[in-house]
Amino acid sequence: MEPVKVIIAENHLLLRKGLVALLKDFSELKIVCDVPAGDKLLEAVKGVEAGVLLFDLSLVDNYAVVLETIRKKAPGLKTLVISASDDQDLIGHAIEKGAVGYLPKDSEPAEILFAILTAFKTGYNFNEQVSIIMRNRLVKRRRVTPTVKSATIKFSDKEIRIIQLLSKELSTAEIGKQIYLSHRTVESIRQQMIRKVGARSATGLVLFAAKNGLIEI
Repeated sequence: MEPVKVIIAENHLLLRKGLVALLKDFSELKIVCDVPAGDKLLEAVKGVEAGVLLFDLSLVDNYAVVLETIRKKAPGLKTLVISASDDQDLIGHAIEKGAVGYLPKDSEPAEILFAILTAFKTGYNFNEQVSIIMRNRLVKRRRVTPTVKSATIKFSDKEIRIIQLLSKELSTAEIGKQIYLSHRTVESIRQQMIRKVGARSATGLVLFAAKNGLIEI
């Protein structure tokens, strides 16, 4: 497989160059360019048919317009938001406008690599925090009917227990401690269940389970 093309849009010089230095060592990635200012971003994404954009929302004032523009003009480019803020409304709004995931600025290099590869391959990367945020936004708006497969899908007791714990906003590491499994095993089971129901994230999985009476939220 060819390396995934990556654009880094970050206005803080130290962080931008730090990301470039960290990610260029991964053979799975190819850093196409790093963008220091918002007025250069749309020009930078023009020639990239497929890849991943790491986008600091503070780079521009009108991030929602920029995200929608990128989604329309460069649909093959998947945008991961990077931010020092963990404001739920900000993150949720950015995803609704076209971002496919969120990474805090203190993420480990391996986490960033996983997010980039997942976003490129599947079109999204919803970690636990984003899944919880989007689930809460859907519930608040009473839009709790996910587009997933029918309730004929069966779950084991262990799978239902994991879904219950996901609905309580626990991370995979916290769930693992409660059910005596490694966080990697829990994450693997979580991803399998998401695929099983045809959802796009853990949010869809939880909503599927709630809709079909498997859990209460």
